[in-house]
Amino acid sequence: MQRRQSERAVASSTLRRIIQIAVATSCVASAWIAPVASATTKFTLTASPGIGVVELSWSSVASPNVTYSVLSSPSGRSCQVVAQLSCTIVATEAVPWIFRVSAIVKGTVAARSAWTKPLKRRFLVIVAGQSNALGFSSYAVDPETHINYFAAPYTNRADSNDLLDWLPWNLKKMSGGGPVPLDSPQIVAKKVIFGPEIGIARTLASDVGVSATFIKATYFSTSLAKNWRPSNKGGLYVSMVRRVFSLMQSDAQHGQLDVIGAFVWYQGESDAVAGGFGYRQQLAGFLGHLRRDLPISAHAEFVLVKESLAQLIAFQRHAHSCGRDNCQRIANGDALVRSADDAMAATMRSVTTVDSLGVDRTKSSYFVHLSNVGELELGRLVAEAFEKTLV
Repeated sequence: MQRRQSERAVASSTLRRIIQIAVATSCVASAWIAPVASATTKFTLTASPGIGVVELSWSSVASPNVTYSVLSSPSGRSCQVVAQLSCTIVATEAVPWIFRVSAIVKGTVAARSAWTKPLKRRFLVIVAGQSNALGFSSYAVDPETHINYFAAPYTNRADSNDLLDWLPWNLKKMSGGGPVPLDSPQIVAKKVIFGPEIGIARTLASDVGVSATFIKATYFSTSLAKNWRPSNKGGLYVSMVRRVFSLMQSDAQHGQLDVIGAFVWYQGESDAVAGGFGYRQQLAGFLGHLRRDLPISAHAEFVLVKESLAQLIAFQRHAHSCGRDNCQRIANGDALVRSADDAMAATMRSVTTVDSLGVDRTKSSYFVHLSNVGELELGRLVAEAFEKTLV
């Protein structure tokens, strides 16, 4: 317990240092309005983004015993300081953040700044899970129809405006290791693939005009019980959280505030095949850790994609390849995992589900993996589940 508290203290100290050194290369500013003769000097308010926060600073009003009140809009968050010229406000909600400062002397507003212009910010959407979140059998160029889903008429402005960042667990490492254009080649077994992120991005662009950076943390054949367990120090969860902070830190140092717009989780096939026992408790713990470990608003949506092995089971039964009770065992596990997703949506705030049952899958994967058409359709459904929270 003492070691964990020490680690948290170090992490908190590091975050404060990051905030303090955030570079205000694209800061917003507003001039002071001086309603009384005693405060005739012009002052400015500047804002520097950090990881999930905005650090504000301003010039001093020439009056003794000044209390400064900083107000943000439209969220209404505020901070009050005495005899200081800076403060920080947590800025995780998906809103266009604007600010103003009031200088209060002896209970009276001596000067007040105008509202700033909206602070530059960008949405992050995290897509995590196993093979179907990766897009393992979803090919950019269809091997049968030869349709290129990264070419017109399937593209829109998201392909050129949105960015993609991925952990190179089973994808070819990106050049330079940073975000790349959304339609950059994701290569698995020498084939260019894509997951639900493409459909999500294109739907957000067409429906609400929102651009985003997608962080893709996916690895095939992984389980929540083992590989994604938050307490596993060398596991995927820790690597994913570290990647999110790394990107947010880099953007903050270039004057951009990143706001996590949504977390998309598509995983569970491995756990279903293993029986699905304990998945509900593990998922509740997983989501709880995410809320605590990421700088994310309580209003940001967690979208759980309900996996489905129904087509696999039907295929095996039709081919008489179930073996002794194997299909029934998988069906039971599938039901447990799917019901766990529903339970989280029913009991946890800002959690919703999207069902992958019936979405197009590939025969070559025995109808386990989504096809390219299936991934695009699923991405659309996921985007529609949270897009209204971004506007």
